[in-house]
Amino acid sequence: MKQIFAIAINCLKELWRKKDIYTFLVLFFILFIFLISENFFGIRDISRYTKDIGFTIALLFSLIIAVTFSVKQIPSEVEFKTIYALLAKPLTRFQLIIGKFLGSFFTSSSAFSALFALFAIFVYIKGEGVAPILLAQSYILGLCLMSVLCSVSTLLSLFFTTSGAATLSFIIYFGITWFSDMLRNTLLDSGGITKILGLIFYYLIPHYEFYDIKIRLVHSWEPLPTTIFLLIIVYSLVYTYTLLFLSYLGIKRRVF
Repeated sequence: MKQIFAIAINCLKELWRKKDIYTFLVLFFILFIFLISENFFGIRDISRYTKDIGFTIALLFSLIIAVTFSVKQIPSEVEFKTIYALLAKPLTRFQLIIGKFLGSFFTSSSAFSALFALFAIFVYIKGEGVAPILLAQSYILGLCLMSVLCSVSTLLSLFFTTSGAATLSFIIYFGITWFSDMLRNTLLDSGGITKILGLIFYYLIPHYEFYDIKIRLVHSWEPLPTTIFLLIIVYSLVYTYTLLFLSYLGIKRRVF
């Protein structure tokens, strides 16, 4: 366990060492300086738009960090031959996968936490009356999203180049987020074996749309029902573990 957390902490230190998060925080802060004005864009009472923009950018910055850090963790160890030193220690390949995943997860989660904190301060200053439980749900689901993103990117990095895995991770995320309903309706309208295989594929892909409660947040609606909220968390944990186990199988017999 110590070895796993040592790997994870080293990944987290890399984020602060490279100062990517500082750039995002500064850009995000500058953006909020503009958003905090009631007359921004020359429109009165545009708080819904500003909340939408602020939350979307916080999530987008965190998404970029999650994917770009995850896809290079294992490949960089292989490229620089440091993976031999890691595996020479009392460290199994599954522990290596878990450690690298936790490092990516801690990294993206710390970035998301910092950006979300700025967003929450903005909402408080604007006095929008967003229920604290809805803010808490948004934050927790954001962490769940980071978990699934990191596990997907880690798995893809074992079979594609770093740039290819990152590109595919982004395509999967935006494709599912934008076209999930369209895909489901198309499959339901089809027939025969195509419908069966298509629906199996549909339910196996990561459903990033589960984590999108931005509309509730923007319009200050009621929080998610507790049962649905807990089911999404369970889904995230099961899906993440499954992908990490597949990642382990992907490198189990690989000779580096």
